[in-house]
Amino acid sequence: ANGDTATYTIESLDDGANGEERVRLVLSEDQCARRAADGDLVLVRLGTATTEAWVDVAPTIEVATPDFTKTDAAAGTFTEEVIEFSQVSAELLSPVGSEAHEVVVLVHGGGYTGGKPELMHDLAAYLAANGFIAVNTGYQLATTEEAAYPDAYDDVACAVRLAAEHERSNGEVTVLGVSAGAHIATLVALVGDQYGDGCPEQEPVLPQRLVALGLPSEIDGAGPLRFLYGETQDDAPDLWAEGDPLQHLDANRSLRALFLHAESDSSVSSETAERAFVGLAEAGASADYGVVPRIGHFNLNDPRAVGAAVVAWLGT
Repeated sequence: ANGDTATYTIESLDDGANGEERVRLVLSEDQCARRAADGDLVLVRLGTATTEAWVDVAPTIEVATPDFTKTDAAAGTFTEEVIEFSQVSAELLSPVGSEAHEVVVLVHGGGYTGGKPELMHDLAAYLAANGFIAVNTGYQLATTEEAAYPDAYDDVACAVRLAAEHERSNGEVTVLGVSAGAHIATLVALVGDQYGDGCPEQEPVLPQRLVALGLPSEIDGAGPLRFLYGETQDDAPDLWAEGDPLQHLDANRSLRALFLHAESDSSVSSETAERAFVGLAEAGASADYGVVPRIGHFNLNDPRAVGAAVVAWLGT
């Protein structure tokens, strides 16, 4: 890398998306500090082949091991109602009282074709019990016959606008997404002022903060995204680039972002979250990255797994 002839230990070798070879490298502590902080790509020679590999990024925050014996948020600390906008609905959970609070817009996962706000209800309740107004929103889902781009982004951008205009908002809005919802939330956090068609609130708004849980590693692949866009990447490269948050990391340099990855995630790799974390930092934004111990991808919406870490980060 950069002319460096140091030896790197290969921990594993497997096939990644589209059949390319992928390697995970184990670097010494000083190499990690030097390479990972810059998000360098390292060229590794394997026999006669040269493979491009991403160097794992060291977390900037420590996340405690989840305690699944904890009980849910205390009942009666917040109110719940349903609001409707742009042909979708959202749960609105508000702390009891009249004080102003930060608003968090929650965006569920489901592979762009499934999922519903109920998947995020427990995390929304945890946030409301800890002093945040939670807008747990739905959005347009794709089908095998009908794409959801840009409608899904318009819906989440509209939810951000409504959150900013909430009568008890203190002016701070965070967008929080899980899995496919993390992809949508990340793009809305960066260029959401370009979306929101059909929203009753006309003034574009960019959220101040982003929490992306399990950001998919398939943003530049095929898979479920072909349903979101209605076309394959080969057939519509410009459309895919338009909806890829990694192509817009310098668009909102005032953004503060947190990326959390599940240690035992067998559904997505950490690479896209790491690339987003490094790219935002390079663009001058503020970003953190953490790994949640001993959980898989489908635990990332559980407040017992991520609630304390998210609330602590939002409090900084």
